[in-house]
Formats: sequence, structure tokens, C-alpha cells
Amino acid sequence: MLLDVARLGGPIGKAAGERIFVLLYDSVDSEATAQRVLALAEELPKDDRLSPLARLKVQALLYDRLGRHREAADASLEVERLGVLDFDLLTIRLRAWQRLGEKERAERLERRLRELDPGFRSDPIPLPFGSRPGC
Repeated sequence: MLLDVARLGGPIGKAAGERIFVLLYDSVDSEATAQRVLALAEELPKDDRLSPLARLKVQALLYDRLGRHREAADASLEVERLGVLDFDLLTIRLRAWQRLGEKERAERLERRLRELDPGFRSDPIPLPFGSRPGC
């Protein structure tokens, strides 16, 4: 699929760049793979050729997965600075700020998330049945 649009040594368009990031993220099946994909995303050029939005979203998702809360929040903020409001990334930022002890920022963001989605819940939803396996 990507080989169809590949031009070795030539420029990569935004659409192909976005697909590369999606494929890289989808390949993550362990912490080690997440670390490798994140290192690659961090090393790639940060210009418009490789869809900065896709790069930042993959970084935020992987930072969150790896427990790198400050970086996850920063990547989420950078996406918003690009003019994109991504609910998943706002949720990642909320979780990051909560874990970093940034209570005031987290509370403001949680209010914003509730304005965007009145059904938003930041706390886990309790299961209506027992916690025994098979229940």
C-alpha cells in the first residue's frame, strides 16, 4: 500500500505521511515497540511534509501509554495549537494533568470536556455486577 506511493529519495505527501503514522501506531504490541515507534516519530522532520497532526497524535497516544504524562499533555496542547480539537487527546491531557497533580488545570479541562459532551465521565464507571470471573 505505502510502496505504491513511495518515491525513494523523493518527497512524501501528507496523506502518505499520515498513513505511515497510523501503520506505525497500529504496529505497537508491547512497551518495547511503543518505545521504538515513539523514537522514530520524535526523529522525523517536524515540518508540513509528514502531517504534523498525525505525528503529534501518535506521540501523545504513545506518551500516555508509556506513562510519560508531561510529554503527553504537551503533544495534546500542540495539536490544539494547530487548530484541531481532538476529544481523545483532550482526555489524555486531562489524565496527564491529574497524574501530574495539576488540579486547577485538570478541573478547568474537565469542565470544558463536560461542555463538549455532557455525558463525559472522568471517573471509571462501576460495573453493575460482581468482580468474579464469569459474572
